[in-house]
Amino acid sequence: GPEQGRPVAQLPPGVPACDVSITHSRELAMAVVTSHGRVGLDLERIVPRGAAFQDEVFTRDERMWLEARARHWRRSSDELWNLGWCLKEALVKCTGQGLRAALQQVTFSGWREAEVEDLRLAPLTGGTDALVRSIQLDLPGRREQAVSGVLVAGQGYALAVLHDTREDWRRV
Repeated sequence: GPEQGRPVAQLPPGVPACDVSITHSRELAMAVVTSHGRVGLDLERIVPRGAAFQDEVFTRDERMWLEARARHWRRSSDELWNLGWCLKEALVKCTGQGLRAALQQVTFSGWREAEVEDLRLAPLTGGTDALVRSIQLDLPGRREQAVSGVLVAGQGYALAVLHDTREDWRRV
């Protein structure tokens, strides 16, 4: 696409514009589309993530937040580091910054969450141990909470889907 590699939907004349985000990991691929705002999506296979990765990708506050979430949810640290990576990648896609931005410059300061019981994303949520949370992301310097999304960990994968509904997202 014209915006730093962002995918563009080629629609017939008269069809309202939409925003698209795509991702894949191994044998799974996903896409999300919206006609209002922007979206970002990332899917990753859960793999061990060492200290060098954590230092490169996350700020100290983000690492502390993710470690606290791992304890609270009783999940492995590998699941949370991968969910954190997915969240960062979905965020750079959603904000239009792309991976040209240093990931420590694209920050979050936590989120408010709710458990989601009726979301089905086969095969990710097929197991009894799947984690599915709806979130409202806290972004430094943002008074309004317009970035919301879903975090999922299940069947060996991590997924983050974010939606920015601010009217002025084009000026970010």
